[in-house]
Amino acid sequence: MKPILKKIAFAAAAAFSCGAVMACEVPVSAPNNLVFIIQRHGGYQVSDAQCEMLQKRGLALDVDGDATVLSGINVAWASVHIMKVNGRTSGTSGISTMVDTHPGSQDLADDVFYDALGRALRNLDWRLAVQQVTRAGN
Repeated sequence: MKPILKKIAFAAAAAFSCGAVMACEVPVSAPNNLVFIIQRHGGYQVSDAQCEMLQKRGLALDVDGDATVLSGINVAWASVHIMKVNGRTSGTSGISTMVDTHPGSQDLADDVFYDALGRALRNLDWRLAVQQVTRAGN
């Protein structure tokens, strides 16, 4: 029985590691400080279908925002557009601003930014934004 269990464990480990390698990498344009926050929180909150759609069409997320502490209050905002490689950006955007009144800290403000980014991504009309940047002649 032991050799069979080892084979099953090896197969499960191989399947798990292959799945991790095949994860979709979201194409993005964003300031380095925001990329750092997003990576620290586990990546972009987009579905595999959305990620694959961006990759197949040569599109990327154009992300902007900020996270700061103002007068002891955590404040963050995020804005997301769809962007074509040639630099054309959708007129449609997802936007979110959030305030957190817990005692101010940059780490907590970064958490608030990540939440705002998730809301901005959910607020984005993906279909319309993609149409705006992929129209013929653009």
